[in-house]
Amino acid sequence: MTTPLTSGPDATATAHTPSATGSTSSSEPEPRTNGTGAKNAAARITALGTTPAEIRSWAFRNGVECTSKGVVPSRVVDAWEAARSGSAA
Repeated sequence: MTTPLTSGPDATATAHTPSATGSTSSSEPEPRTNGTGAKNAAARITALGTTPAEIRSWAFRNGVECTSKGVVPSRVVDAWEAARSGSAA
């Protein structure tokens, strides 16, 4: 009969399982998602080289509905990004 480990360095060890994409690398953490596969809004805005305040200001100047607090909706970020690249939203 085997006894489970209760102390020592292996007591809390767990087997590494591949992620849904099949990657076993732990050097790059998976981006957080909101359950729909979208990246964390703050991370996306940072990656675009801007701030939520900048995007909100653009939205208000251009008649795009956006809250003044909380997470900037992805549709607003999409519209801002499209306007910056010169394409229609």
